[in-house]
Amino acid sequence: ALIVAVIVALGVVVFMQVRELEKAKETVALAETVTAKTSQLKRAVDQQESAVLAYMLTPKPVHLERIESHKAGFRDGIAEMRALTAHISGAGDRVDVLVKAVTAYQDTVIDPEVRLAGNPETRHEALALTESNIPTQMMDPVDTAFEGIVQAQATRKAAAVEDQSEAFKTTKIALAVGVLSALVLSILFGLGLAKMIATPIAAMTAAMRR
Repeated sequence: ALIVAVIVALGVVVFMQVRELEKAKETVALAETVTAKTSQLKRAVDQQESAVLAYMLTPKPVHLERIESHKAGFRDGIAEMRALTAHISGAGDRVDVLVKAVTAYQDTVIDPEVRLAGNPETRHEALALTESNIPTQMMDPVDTAFEGIVQAQATRKAAAVEDQSEAFKTTKIALAVGVLSALVLSILFGLGLAKMIATPIAAMTAAMRR
């Protein structure tokens, strides 16, 4: 019964650690997915400015379509980001900060550049806006917001990796202790059984010699 109890206890410990390993694995995978999605969102923002610059050089509708396409890509990516991180504490706030910063950047830089570049008489104003410090000033909060999301995921990933390491250690220790305990109990049980068998045989042999 004692050996069975040891085996059951060992099974419970291993099962719990396997669950921790699976949980940590999922956290790592999600962190990597969110980080990749963040990079896609960053490209969508950067490509808006690239399309605006192209529009300034050659004011063709195709460039306006690309700008709107990149804006839509950003909006869709944000929706996906919210769905991915809905259960993570603080993640929604970080996404809100990013959306606010990008919206301000679009309202202050992208949209005015497009409007000014679309009129030959004000195209020089669009170029002046591009060459001013305003784009950089408005992009800094965007970059900070992106970095905040990436750093938060890096922290979660590092913690999950540490949890994986601890779970592996606990599982190895539990297995070692369980195997050793079972071995010791088996030896003790064997010795006790041998004594139980040997005692009556010895008594019987002694009685026969009399």
